[in-house]
Amino acid sequence: MVKIDLNWALSEAQRCLLCDDAPCFCGCPAGVNPKRFIRKLRFGNIKGAIRELRGVNVLAGSCSYICPCQNTCMGKCTSEKLSEPVNIIGIQRAICEWELANGMVEPESSSGTGAKVAIIGSGPAGLACAAELANRGHLPVVFEKGPAVGGMLRQVIPDFRLPTKMLDLEIEFVKKLGVEFQTGKDVSSPSELLKDGFKAVFIASGQGASKRSGLNGEEKNGVYQALDFLKEAKLNA
Repeated sequence: MVKIDLNWALSEAQRCLLCDDAPCFCGCPAGVNPKRFIRKLRFGNIKGAIRELRGVNVLAGSCSYICPCQNTCMGKCTSEKLSEPVNIIGIQRAICEWELANGMVEPESSSGTGAKVAIIGSGPAGLACAAELANRGHLPVVFEKGPAVGGMLRQVIPDFRLPTKMLDLEIEFVKKLGVEFQTGKDVSSPSELLKDGFKAVFIASGQGASKRSGLNGEEKNGVYQALDFLKEAKLNA
């Protein structure tokens, strides 16, 4: 099994063809252009590679652990026709783990508009929205009904799939952008937030319940839905 670290990533990055019309870019649902951060890495600009990633996808580190890359960027890689696809997601993970080990690359400041925007929910959608708004100079406030920020990323996904320390780093990065988080806040009326001076409200409540199978007996004692099981396992780990 390949050990994913920066030395490996520098070697793997040499395999990238840096395609002009990179199909891997078209395959990324988050809009990350692998050619751009891989090129920066090849020239030794690690911090530039991190800024390239986080400028597009604030959860680049988390995605590097849980993204189904064979169906996205790597599934589109031109190098697959020559030998095998470039391990794009591995390179991305190595870059983000380097940041985790060496300290956060501080975000660049942006001019402010002063417009307050409320975001209900602190899962992936809420965090991504908050980061984008902050980058545009607005003042996002994220309301989370639970005791900690992160939504399903924190509550459901086990540590062996997504290390909590990576999620914590990315949430701290979002805070550095100027995003305010309020935990233990269950917002029942979004319209009240507009009356409180927020210019807009983004509802990012997420997928809070498992999809039912429709099988007989699924409501019986001892039968657990997927998300309920994962939440309990994470809570009691």
